Amino acid sequence: MCLWCGLAVDPSSAQAQARPPRDAAAVERNVGTALIAGIVQAVGQDARPVRRALVTLAGSGLPHSLQAVTDDAGRFAFPELSAGRYTLTAEKPAYVKSYYGSRRAGRGPATPVALGDGQPLTGIVIGLLRGAAIEGTVLDDNGVPLSSAQVTVLQSVMANGERRLVNPPGARWVTTDDRGRYRIYGLPPGDYAVRASGGPIPGSGARLTTPAVVSAAVGASQEGRPDAEIKGPAVARGTAYFPGVSDAAAAELVTLGPAEERPSIDITVRLVRVSRINGLAVDGGGQPLWNMLVGLANLSTTSMWSSPGAVRPGRDGRFTLPSMRPGRYLFFGRATASADTPATPASQLPLWTETEVVVNEEESVDVVLQFLPGAGVSGRISADRADAPLDLSKMRLTLRPGPTIAGAAVGLPPISPQADGTFAFAGVAPGKYRLTLAGGDPWVLRSAMAEGRDVLDEPLEVQPGRNVPDLKVTLTDRPAGISGTLVDALGRPAPEYAIVVFSTDRAHWTTAPRRISGVVKVGTDGAFTVRGLPPGEYYLTALTDLDPSQLTDPTVLDQLATTSLRIVLGEGERKVQNLKLPQ
Repeated sequence: MCLWCGLAVDPSSAQAQARPPRDAAAVERNVGTALIAGIVQAVGQDARPVRRALVTLAGSGLPHSLQAVTDDAGRFAFPELSAGRYTLTAEKPAYVKSYYGSRRAGRGPATPVALGDGQPLTGIVIGLLRGAAIEGTVLDDNGVPLSSAQVTVLQSVMANGERRLVNPPGARWVTTDDRGRYRIYGLPPGDYAVRASGGPIPGSGARLTTPAVVSAAVGASQEGRPDAEIKGPAVARGTAYFPGVSDAAAAELVTLGPAEERPSIDITVRLVRVSRINGLAVDGGGQPLWNMLVGLANLSTTSMWSSPGAVRPGRDGRFTLPSMRPGRYLFFGRATASADTPATPASQLPLWTETEVVVNEEESVDVVLQFLPGAGVSGRISADRADAPLDLSKMRLTLRPGPTIAGAAVGLPPISPQADGTFAFAGVAPGKYRLTLAGGDPWVLRSAMAEGRDVLDEPLEVQPGRNVPDLKVTLTDRPAGISGTLVDALGRPAPEYAIVVFSTDRAHWTTAPRRISGVVKVGTDGAFTVRGLPPGEYYLTALTDLDPSQLTDPTVLDQLATTSLRIVLGEGERKVQNLKLPQ
């Protein structure tokens, strides 16, 4: 993410000015007389030059990126450049990759540098942070070092309003050596979970030889029973998080500061017995079900084990899943007792299930998936003024499930309101939902009131077996919005930037997505338009890029707020705000 401190209002115009599109980039490089030069230096108190760092230049006028290696004094230079905007990155093994102008170590993109015809820009300083490192030993059940095990780290971050483990910048797997040792380096500061798996992995169908197996085999041989079936339990190599737990929620996080070394992060990866899940799907009356859309999530690793549709019972409602490692799993999905309705995401499947099962190291686990009728959510759509004609024929309403572990949810298909504005969702599983509207242009959602609460600003919570009978949805064709142009310090359009608008009320940051614009790209003429905002006070900022999932991370929004403009929007107000980037 790249922010501009001191984002300024463009005083040249109070109205958005249309600008012609820029010329298309040439296929071949345009050789000019401008220059970008600077130094790469270590981030820290000594600020030493970093020799042999790789610096990459990209931007307009270049058919491909250019690269330079710094000299003994950390210097680099890119001569013969034409006018344009360029980005710079620097990297070196054991250091965190640096994006020039970015405030977050290891995360881009870089801040574009505006370069005029013949301009020598020689004061560039790129800071390169030495990465932190984690090292340790992977051990087996008996404390013996485990070679060929795979180890990685996951960074703890806030995404979509909840704490998650994600791959850090430059994430990679490393393999333990013959002493079971591993080392992961070049990490930016943060909190990390360390995960290990594998090693000398038994093949499919491998079974553990136990004293009981040996004794039974000897006895069968002595008794002349060569056909006796004697076998130990099926086994596989498990997955473990530091310090040796199988559940990601119980993982001990390792906190790393800049350039910090953390040794002795040792992990035990056990050889585990795998189990067979014997399942039965039934309705509320105990009758078998087979026509369903069911998936399986691994709650221990917060990942999807199989997507909806992978669990396929027979006509008797029974199914089997072999070779399941120990852990917590969640069966989720929808079903119908009708054989005529195809089990697809677009079908109305009125029954739901969310069934958790714990797999321990036993031969088999029995589970019953009981499907129950969902609740009803109904109401009426109306316009915000009585004289406004509404064309409901193309409108589609959707209830979208809120964030779930590993995406474990099967959404409801969209519905069309009736000619009188009434609508009804059937088979709604318990949980939190967002109401969205499609096909209503120029009409947008203004409010959706249920029991005195606007569920556009907080989720609609559906309780088991409890209907929501009177959802009042109001539409408006006069949403507030912001438009304008964004230009660089030389007055040129800046199409590589994006605009983000979000509420100044922190209470809305994780509960009201309609009060966050998302990442709105700037056009080639520098123009931008943000539509569909409810009235209120907002922050407006320009940046080069941002992962949309980060827009519900309060720490990211706090950082954006420090370099943003404040804007107040009234009911239906269309405000023009032109912006100019500093040099």
